[in-house]
Amino acid sequence: MNWLLLIGVSWAGTSLVRPSPSAPLANECSRSIAIAYGKPLPSELVVDGVAVCDAVAEPTSSLNHLLAVENYSIAADRVHQIDLNQLRTEIDGLRAPILWHQQPRVQRWIGRIEVLCLVGVVAGTVAVAYNQTARAE
Repeated sequence: MNWLLLIGVSWAGTSLVRPSPSAPLANECSRSIAIAYGKPLPSELVVDGVAVCDAVAEPTSSLNHLLAVENYSIAADRVHQIDLNQLRTEIDGLRAPILWHQQPRVQRWIGRIEVLCLVGVVAGTVAVAYNQTARAE
């Protein structure tokens, strides 16, 4: 799974940069103007039936969808930033030095000592039981 993450990151190249608004074009309308169904076109757009500036009439639902996509992308970016922060925290934790009693070599010796103690307790119990049954006879 980690390999897939590394491959995906390597294909990504540079990180995405949010585009900034472009400079105004010649003959561009100075501001956004609402056009309503059944209403005459505003005088800022049309004079004597002729357009006075360049503009695009975007359907309201399309603009609503674009705004929703923008909000989604901002929220997804926040979620991914949280994921990246968690991964960085995990990586920092893995880079931290291991305490002496958590090292594999020490854990093996602790396990060996536990086994010896257990064998000693079992052998002692068997010896006591044997001695008591031998005395009873």
